[in-house]
Amino acid sequence: MFSKLQICSYLTVLCFFSIGVNVLAGVGLLSAPFTIHEAGWAGLAVLSVFAIICCYTGVLLKHCFESKDGIATYPDIG
Repeated sequence: MFSKLQICSYLTVLCFFSIGVNVLAGVGLLSAPFTIHEAGWAGLAVLSVFAIICCYTGVLLKHCFESKDGIATYPDIG
């Protein structure tokens, strides 16, 4: 079915992807207190507004992908 080389290659890519996601999440968590310290509570409010906008954009993309059959990629939406 799969050779050992293919499995190792797949696991290496998966591992690097996982590490990248963890690093980005960690940087975000560590920078939040500094952001609040420098920008005050208004900075936290701005970050929250952007988080809500990003979540809403994701919901819109989900709706676009599920609205018609045959839409599989971003260019298909356009």
